[in-house]
Order: sequence, then C-alpha cells, then structure tokens
Amino acid sequence: MASALLVFGLKAAPFVRLNGKTVKARTQVVDGQTAYVIPLGDKPAAQLAARYQSAQAAWKAADQKPKSAP
Repeated sequence: MASALLVFGLKAAPFVRLNGKTVKARTQVVDGQTAYVIPLGDKPAAQLAARYQSAQAAWKAADQKPKSAP
C-alpha cells in the first residue's frame, strides 16, 4: 500500500491537508529530479526512491510486451 506520494515538477512546496491536519512535504531527489514527498500516514516507507524506480521499471517492461489481438 502507498505510504507517500512523490510529486514532481512543482515550483513551490504544495499545501496539503490530511485528515484535517496540515502535512509538510519534504523534498527528495529521485533519478536526478526533485520530488516532493507527501506522507499518507504517520511515516512514509523507507526506500521511496528505490520503490519508485522499481515501479517505473515494471511499467516500462509491461509497456514493451506485445499486445495480443482480441
């Protein structure tokens, strides 16, 4: 389950409220890009960059599989 959102391309830190409380987004560099990390609970999971890279690799691999005709 997701423990945080990685948001790329923003010029300034987002203002986020989660369950009525203001959440401070921190920054993390992922693949040379600055991302804002928005926690979805008490504490984001460790290794967010590695999890992001793994998910991206899975999407790319799935996208390169031949599509079967119906």
